[in-house]
Amino acid sequence: MRGWSDKNIVIKIQSYKEGICWWCGKLADSQEHRHKKSDIKHIFGNKFEGNPIIIGDNYQKEIQGPNSKLLKFDNVLCQVCNNKRSQPFDKAYVLFVNYVLKNYESILDKGIIDLNNIVKTNVINFKHNIFRYFTKFICCRLASNNISIDKKLLGFLNNEEPLNFLYFKFELRPDIYSFLNRDGVDEYEGNIYLSPLRYFLSEDQININLVYQFYNLQWFRIYTFYSETMTNENYAGFQKYNDSHLIPIESKYSIHPDKLFDQIYDSGLKEKEDGEWLDEYLDYNIFIKS
Repeated sequence: MRGWSDKNIVIKIQSYKEGICWWCGKLADSQEHRHKKSDIKHIFGNKFEGNPIIIGDNYQKEIQGPNSKLLKFDNVLCQVCNNKRSQPFDKAYVLFVNYVLKNYESILDKGIIDLNNIVKTNVINFKHNIFRYFTKFICCRLASNNISIDKKLLGFLNNEEPLNFLYFKFELRPDIYSFLNRDGVDEYEGNIYLSPLRYFLSEDQININLVYQFYNLQWFRIYTFYSETMTNENYAGFQKYNDSHLIPIESKYSIHPDKLFDQIYDSGLKEKEDGEWLDEYLDYNIFIKS
């Protein structure tokens, strides 16, 4: 895959001190949601009228409410970082996804989101705060899985550094949209999904070349890539992408909507498909359109 080497690796397996905030180093006395509380309430209602469940590989559990521990990370943040310091990120994210969920047809047609349609001032800072929300989220997951968080990510969160090592990619999924809008769908039927956190080790089996995940909110998918290669030096256009008021949106079907939630599922084929997709996707400059 593009540009990967064992020099200057910034990502590695790392044990974190239990109960310590990964952001500021103080006592971690707050739990961040794995699935944004506002997203959950938006789809399933304040009182969970739809009786949502968590579905795992071999189990399913009913969720009692939006504050269920099943929806949260362990204590990896302090209350100040999780609430006060990151409040602008949370507000930017809510504005962003609310706009997306109300404008499916327009976004599908244009293949782009113009952030000027959401806010009228400080548009680039608004975009950076959206990206800071996703950065905070992936950092919680990295800390929970004993993967190092580069100091430059903290610098970005603190508005001291530009974004490096993280790339956020956005997709519409018309297959999921079709399924959720089929005839006879229940009012509270919805889709929120956080993929497994996957990573590729270097040859020494200690350092990490790439970490990635995706998050589904209804038919909207957000990919996160964490790699030392994600810099403007390796991908001309990376910084321009981060500093633009536009967000490109791809639209992809995976399988026919009628087959979307079949019980028979070949995980081996899915992993092979993911690996081939990553090889193809990261083997050219993803920020320069040919």
